[in-house]
Amino acid sequence: MVKETGKLQPLLSCWLLCWIYLLLPSPCEQSPTYSNVTNLFEDILGDSSGYNHAVRPLLNQSQVSKVNVTFEIIAIVEIDAIQQKFIVNGFLGLYWKDELLTWNIPDYGNVFLIHPYPNQIWRPRLVLANTLEDRDLFEDDYSPVLAYYDGIIAWFPGSLFPTSCKLDLYRYPLDKQACSIDMYSMGLTLSQIEFTAMADVVSKEFYVESGEWKIEKTRIEVGGSITSFSFFRIHFTLSRLPGCFIINIVAPIVLMSFLNILVFVIPVESGEKISYGITVLLALTVFMSIVSSQLPRKKPNGTRHHPTSREYSTKYV
Repeated sequence: MVKETGKLQPLLSCWLLCWIYLLLPSPCEQSPTYSNVTNLFEDILGDSSGYNHAVRPLLNQSQVSKVNVTFEIIAIVEIDAIQQKFIVNGFLGLYWKDELLTWNIPDYGNVFLIHPYPNQIWRPRLVLANTLEDRDLFEDDYSPVLAYYDGIIAWFPGSLFPTSCKLDLYRYPLDKQACSIDMYSMGLTLSQIEFTAMADVVSKEFYVESGEWKIEKTRIEVGGSITSFSFFRIHFTLSRLPGCFIINIVAPIVLMSFLNILVFVIPVESGEKISYGITVLLALTVFMSIVSSQLPRKKPNGTRHHPTSREYSTKYV
């Protein structure tokens, strides 16, 4: 037994040394230093580099800049039926090739990735076409930018997207709505920049579920023409979760409809018929004011009828 253990010890020692050798960094590999990174920035983005962030980063300017697009939704902030407003919190993912931001990795201490500010490099200028506030959402943006040694650029601008949305409230509170975020490339046509959707749908990896709305489906559309600006459009199909409205508004109104019938059961001699009817009417008026405060004062253009909940309350009165 002692002899077998003595034979195994050299094998175990050899196996342990092999693992230690594999885990230790190779002496041939060079770790990046502060000087390597600063020299790289100076060479490719400094004043002497000749880089101009106002010019598309293509050696052949007759070619089209291809930009891949994704969208990550964080939350539905607000859908306002009165102001016809749709606000979403999210961020874009934009990926393109910058032929001027390339370098040889060994020349800069194995640096393969840098993080310049967005205003240091060329980026597609995007404006929100159907906005209710500022159109240039990313004018002073400092969101993350990843620049790889082979010229691949990844930019992740995020913001609140306040857009206008024509809401059809005919079936309120059992309604479905279709809203969109329309982003246009300012100053560049389809012959200069072309958007491509990396995924047909919106990513919901970080999405926080809304208590009032459910996202039925999403779609990312790209387009443009030779004479107009390139664009991509992010579509949302939403359905309202009516549970709270039914419990707090619809159920009491239906109950009062039945209570109103009881006015014929009250004896005339009691003298309570009129006061009972007025009490039910006042209660219904309160609920009608709540419903009206959540709906537009007039029928929006293009919608078929007034909301059924408002029509029912009015006819009931």
